[in-house]
Amino acid sequence: MIIVSKLDKYPQQTGPAGLGANISYDPVQAAVVTGRSRSRIFKAIKDKELTARKDGRATLIEADELRRWVQSMPTIGRAQTEVA
Repeated sequence: MIIVSKLDKYPQQTGPAGLGANISYDPVQAAVVTGRSRSRIFKAIKDKELTARKDGRATLIEADELRRWVQSMPTIGRAQTEVA
């Protein structure tokens, strides 16, 4: 028996920014490209850590907002260096 996850229908595309070629993602796609869970994406939206947009019932998260959110997370280990 083959079990197909809902996430499997969203192949990861790589683009110049590293998150993918899309300019926005639905929460499932956002979970795939960030490596977080769908539940964590919705929690971040609820806690106002992550800004989402609505198009009718659809929830959209911009790629730049996902990048900002991930980069706002605390770092561990090696100190982060400034890139010029």
